[in-house]
Amino acid sequence: MGFSDDLKKMLAPYQQGLEILQSMQGEQREFQFDPYEDASIEAAIAEGYCWIDDRLGTHMNNPVVGAAAASFKEQLAQNIRQRAEQLRAR
Repeated sequence: MGFSDDLKKMLAPYQQGLEILQSMQGEQREFQFDPYEDASIEAAIAEGYCWIDDRLGTHMNNPVVGAAAASFKEQLAQNIRQRAEQLRAR
């Protein structure tokens, strides 16, 4: 096995992770919540986390997918909280 083969083997999980994430590209989902109820906001975030886990769960041990899932969850929570603030400000 040469250097090229070793490199391909090392990079395979990253390539697979990128392919998995690309398959999700463009998917969107809206989560319903009451912007005046903290419990409702947190429930929407939890629902979003479950949705991400359902979509990526079998691949979470992949380093690319695992890191992306954590980032997706953080962004989702931030977006929902920002949307709640916007709705309350109306």
